[in-house]
Amino acid sequence: MFSMESDLIGIGGWLILPVIGLAISPFLFLHGVYTDLRILFGSQFQTALATRPALAGLILFEAINNTILFAATICLNILLYRKKRAFPTYMTIYLGAQFVLGLVDHLAAVRFNPDSEWTAVARGFFAAIIWIPYFLRSRRVEVTFVH
Repeated sequence: MFSMESDLIGIGGWLILPVIGLAISPFLFLHGVYTDLRILFGSQFQTALATRPALAGLILFEAINNTILFAATICLNILLYRKKRAFPTYMTIYLGAQFVLGLVDHLAAVRFNPDSEWTAVARGFFAAIIWIPYFLRSRRVEVTFVH
């Protein structure tokens, strides 16, 4: 007979949702870096960037954020699949940082487009308030990440 705790070991249950998101995230951040760099260095955007130099700074900030978050998600995926004990701690830091960076980026972007949508900020906020407590308190997380 299996104990209740052995049923919790492994990637399953609610843990599957952030695992799927974490698997997709590097590709999304890489696309963001590509898009930001295309805007910064693409000839069709140079006139607009020359007339608004602060906009170029914002796009550079976004490119740097996307690069950092890309690297973070690669590292998190490695920790995740190796079931490292440090994964839950770094995942909670990542979720908090992603929300804060998204909020700072949005507040800076509102200067250029006051009608900018808050969707990404809200998504980061809800991800943080749902998944940070999960990674801190879940028994499945505790028994899965032990190496």
